[in-house]
Amino acid sequence: IPIVKALREGLAANKINSIMGVMNGTSNYILTEMQKSGREFASVLADAQRLGLAEADPTLDISGGDAGHKLAILSALAFSGAPDYAAISLEGIEEIEPVDLETAQFLGYAIKLIASAQAHDGKLRQSVRPTLVKLNNPIAQVDGATNAVLVNADPVGTLTFIGSGAGAGPTASAVAADLMDLAHGDARPVFSGPCIGREVFETADKNSLAAKFYVRFRVADKPGVIAKISDTLARHQVSIESFLQKPPPSTQNVAIVLTTQICNEDVLIDALHELSGLDEFVDKPLIMPLHD
Repeated sequence: IPIVKALREGLAANKINSIMGVMNGTSNYILTEMQKSGREFASVLADAQRLGLAEADPTLDISGGDAGHKLAILSALAFSGAPDYAAISLEGIEEIEPVDLETAQFLGYAIKLIASAQAHDGKLRQSVRPTLVKLNNPIAQVDGATNAVLVNADPVGTLTFIGSGAGAGPTASAVAADLMDLAHGDARPVFSGPCIGREVFETADKNSLAAKFYVRFRVADKPGVIAKISDTLARHQVSIESFLQKPPPSTQNVAIVLTTQICNEDVLIDALHELSGLDEFVDKPLIMPLHD
């Protein structure tokens, strides 16, 4: 996707408000195939490696690191600062299970590994994390190894860039484009000058996000668990919007899924930390924001 040129040249006269999108084709391929087939993460990852869509060591792809590197560059271009990878909150897709994708679709969402940077009150919030994206959003329709980036800016509005994001062909195309710029004498520094001297952004608290959230618990199949969840969330002023319980396949552990009304993530995390200490809770809860 020629997003770097778009930010440096085509959108140079605009004020960028936010950047978000799918910036890693490997992770998007894995999530798409898990959704279509109902298979587990490890099985689909092995297929991606066999097809050349994932490295022998896929850590950067599946942990959010690769998307984070790209986001650091795009944020620096969009908001005129220094690339600051350390300021980006990273979460990968390793904990996503078929039940999450199935439930998201039932609720009218698709799960995508979303990289986003948004200016708010003079601070920049940057993150890479699995997110439930409403199915009518263009990002939710991007499947396989395809990437998509949405840029919101004034006065142009919202622009969508879509293209292949993994594999030999797309990589070769991008390298060839840079070589042609060099040959034509059009090459210039990516940031229009050295990064030394550029200031890093003031970073928003990574857990201060106010949104609706998806939460999945793994619990022992015992009476009273749902009541404990409801009571604990209520004490922390977190309101539940929907509640789903998936029957256990072959074990006695049950997947309980809920979505919240809009709340601050740090408040939700405090409530879940309290719940995690109870004997009935088997694993750490999975949290993902909802994006319309």
